Amino acid sequence: MRRLTQILLVAAVLSFSGVANSLASAFIEKPHIQVRLVTAVEALAVGGDAFVALDLQPEEGWHVYWRNPGDSGMPPKLTWQLPGGLTASEPLWPAPHNIPFGPLVNYGYEHVVLPVQLSLAKDFSGKQVSLNLHASWLVCKELCIPGSAELNLTLPVAEKASVSSHSRLISSALAKVPKKLALMGGSLSAEGDYIEFTLYTRNPIFAEVELTGFFSVE
Repeated sequence: MRRLTQILLVAAVLSFSGVANSLASAFIEKPHIQVRLVTAVEALAVGGDAFVALDLQPEEGWHVYWRNPGDSGMPPKLTWQLPGGLTASEPLWPAPHNIPFGPLVNYGYEHVVLPVQLSLAKDFSGKQVSLNLHASWLVCKELCIPGSAELNLTLPVAEKASVSSHSRLISSALAKVPKKLALMGGSLSAEGDYIEFTLYTRNPIFAEVELTGFFSVE
């Protein structure tokens, strides 16, 4: 009886491990970077939305780029192959930081998680969905190396979506995505290389801000 209990416990651990691993693809190692696909839910709900994310982790000292790379570079690109009834949004970009390189200034990250919202149609009748992603990027230090990978995940379809062990990772990335401000108006003036922006709001949203920065999305 004791041996049977041990066997059942081992089987339960293996089953749980299999579920946990299915919520993220294995890391794919590429030159100076590793990438994977993670999901915030253990299952997709019919008629519901959920987030998945591309997790890009360059080696120390290397970086990838924001949606607007700045003076040089190229942002990561996500190309999905999804079953009918499942759609994916454009990636949401956490705020970057400046990466100076000589006289140039680029925008990017040493590590970034790019969330994407999935929407499953109300009339979807399948029991699972396959997520197939072709991801490409440019990873740079003193030199730049292009890379790409094929990433795959299969998720069950359920009546209700429950959060996965990776939900905090994706929530943290979503919290860093810039949000639109409710502005009353603004003005811009330029003199030589000096540009001044003035923004008008109903609320003193910058009252406690000590430092501001500007990143153009185009």
